[in-house]
Amino acid sequence: MRTDLLHEIENLRRRLNSFVSAKSFVSPEVVKLSQKLDCLIVQYYSIVIGQVKK
Repeated sequence: MRTDLLHEIENLRRRLNSFVSAKSFVSPEVVKLSQKLDCLIVQYYSIVIGQVKK
């Protein structure tokens, strides 16, 4: 689960970086990817913190 989530985070980060470097404005795609990336990062750290507390 954690590995899959990390891969998805990394893929989104790469896509987001390619959008940002290709466009000088914030397009709807960039905003959508950024929001999804934020959610995945929060989910990942919730899992990690939950495992550390056990």
